[in-house]
Amino acid sequence: IKPQIKKILLTGYSDINAAIDAINKGSVNSYLHKPWDDKNLIDTIEKLVDSYNDDMFADRMLQESKNIKARIEQWKHHVESSDRFLDSCMMSICVLDKAEKIEYINKKGLGILNYTNVTDVKGKDIKEVFIVDDASKKTFQALYEQGVVYNLLQARRSDGTTVQLQASLTFSEGSVSGVFFNMPSGLL
Repeated sequence: IKPQIKKILLTGYSDINAAIDAINKGSVNSYLHKPWDDKNLIDTIEKLVDSYNDDMFADRMLQESKNIKARIEQWKHHVESSDRFLDSCMMSICVLDKAEKIEYINKKGLGILNYTNVTDVKGKDIKEVFIVDDASKKTFQALYEQGVVYNLLQARRSDGTTVQLQASLTFSEGSVSGVFFNMPSGLL
């Protein structure tokens, strides 16, 4: 018998010890003795159906939480792999969200901008770090569409000083989605 199935012991025997033994072994969820009251039987069945539904819901939630946990672990692995890859790049990389807020800057980029940790810049608007206005974005977008790799761009370092960079802005759905940058060749 499946453990999820709810069981009622209906008996006409007065051997209460056999009923108690069956209940204690977990094979019976409810015990009714003859003559039973129909309303009591219906109430018992309804309670057991509710209990069964609750058990099935809990089982589904447990399975779903296991699936979610597995997906989270997969995403963590994916993010860690992406971070390792980006940090290994010799090119400085800044990733932006759709609102043009900084999501990530790799180690090389943090070094150029004099930041020690990505949390120091995460959430900042692109304009707080890279000195760009709408006109310069349009220029970079036109160059991007023409396949021109780099243009000069000013950036603010963590100490407030500015630095000139060779940079390329990437675009997605009309907004800046990333910045590739390095020190100009003559300044390396």
